[in-house]
Amino acid sequence: MIKKDRLNYMNTQNSFEIIKCENIKNFFKSIKLKTNIIKIDTQGSDEIIFQEIPREVLNKNHLLIIEITPLNTKEINYRKYSKNLNHYSKFTDFNGNFYTKDEVIKLSQRKRGKNIDLIFLK
Repeated sequence: MIKKDRLNYMNTQNSFEIIKCENIKNFFKSIKLKTNIIKIDTQGSDEIIFQEIPREVLNKNHLLIIEITPLNTKEINYRKYSKNLNHYSKFTDFNGNFYTKDEVIKLSQRKRGKNIDLIFLK
């Protein structure tokens, strides 16, 4: 049995707002930048969004900031996630600690603990 995640408090009847959403690929096609900085902060879905960013966008990206949130219910496609991590050579947090690609994957696999903001650099 999967335990409820700590973000479940947002799933009450009156705790949401309906907003217009856009497909990740369409969003990045629409902004058409030569280079870009990407900051993802989607309250627990950052890794899932990151895995779906098109290769051509990541090729132009030099800095990406992501919040890794340990959740029981998150389903990451680690093949896609790992492939997208290959676009970066350095992984660090805001305290200056460096991580390997494998350590980033292990952080993303955690089911409990604190959130961690990571910076991915070319």
